[in-house]
Amino acid sequence: MNSSPLDRTAREFQTNGLNLSKQTMSNWVMVAANDWLQPILKRMKPVLLAREIIHADETTFPLLPEKGSDKHRTKVCYAWVYTTGSYEQERRMAIYEYQPGRKGEYARDFLAGYQGVLQTDGYAGYDKLPVRLHVLCWAHARRKFVYALPEEERKHPERSKKTAGEAIRQMDKLFKIDNELKDLSPEERRQGRLQHEKPVLEALKSWLEEKRKSLPGRTKLDEAINYTLNHWEGLTAYLQDGNCSLTNNICERAVRPLTTGRKNWLFSGSEDGARASAASYSMSETCKMNGVSFYKYLYLVFSEVPGLDFHRHSEFLDRYLPWSDYVKDKCK
Repeated sequence: MNSSPLDRTAREFQTNGLNLSKQTMSNWVMVAANDWLQPILKRMKPVLLAREIIHADETTFPLLPEKGSDKHRTKVCYAWVYTTGSYEQERRMAIYEYQPGRKGEYARDFLAGYQGVLQTDGYAGYDKLPVRLHVLCWAHARRKFVYALPEEERKHPERSKKTAGEAIRQMDKLFKIDNELKDLSPEERRQGRLQHEKPVLEALKSWLEEKRKSLPGRTKLDEAINYTLNHWEGLTAYLQDGNCSLTNNICERAVRPLTTGRKNWLFSGSEDGARASAASYSMSETCKMNGVSFYKYLYLVFSEVPGLDFHRHSEFLDRYLPWSDYVKDKCK
């Protein structure tokens, strides 16, 4: 939960007179995740795939190989993260999945059969997934213009008088309008976007096309403009469905606890450990999204789930989904 490495935890326990090895605690984490958390995650996934919209992102997940000549050198694996949409109210969740690489086939396999809306950043690995609509992220596009500014202007990019600063101000109009529509129904939001945001988008596109004609090329500003125009269809696809967000920020926020923790524990020692970490982060972040104490949730699960015959009756686990009334009552 606090991303503390097990060797550090072991040392802290030792100073208080409790001798627990890192290996013992590692085994506990893997058994707990595999035996009790993974079955709950299996009940969560179909609920996620039934949502109108899913957000996805991925980040590196360093792994220490268990065998071979490079056993002391980490290899770059990935955690793929999938969340419910920003406007989801009842069943919020984040599911982390460890995979050895970044190929789009991993997302395709996870989302097999999904026919809804997928919202991501501009990574090409998501492009060929057979979803109804693929929506891209305006925060990702905006960030490219921020990095096109001198470093001293990036703290307040909207104040810059440079071309990148003007692009950011035009994009910020979209964010302001969209924020004013957040409490509407999906259809009302869609109509409001078409009325108020589409003209801003059309003006921005025309302006970017004009600016591109006079750029010298091979600059960060050139890269930002080309990215935005080349991904225009995906960036404006959110206009088609009021359940969509302007950004992929909800998923990027879900990725952040793992990237923060990675600075502490540096790598996972095995694939089993990586899967256990992914399961733990899934439940921790899902509890947070639903206003549930993760500590109380784990206490509840480890106290009650082992006594259930959920291998034959997996529906018994629905009571322990983090958004259930039972869990919210017990674990606030």
